[in-house]
Amino acid sequence: MEKSLEEKYGKEAADHIQMVVDATYNNYEEYDCADNFRIARASDPEEVKAYQDAYDEGCCGFYDTVIMVQHESNNFLSEAFLFGFNYGH
Repeated sequence: MEKSLEEKYGKEAADHIQMVVDATYNNYEEYDCADNFRIARASDPEEVKAYQDAYDEGCCGFYDTVIMVQHESNNFLSEAFLFGFNYGH
């Protein structure tokens, strides 16, 4: 069973990532055919490789961004996450 975003990255990161998903994928009709969703902690080489592999397997349009998350619980340290998906056919 795959872990949820919150289980994998913590509540602060999951909430911030969900906010970006809501502002992009959930907010534009052109993303109706979106697939190949991907997310990775930028500091984790294995996650970045899996992210790149998913990107390479996609077709048509793509949306990719870096999400910076500030962790209040860690003295406001910031952490970068890659988020993206493909859309269109």
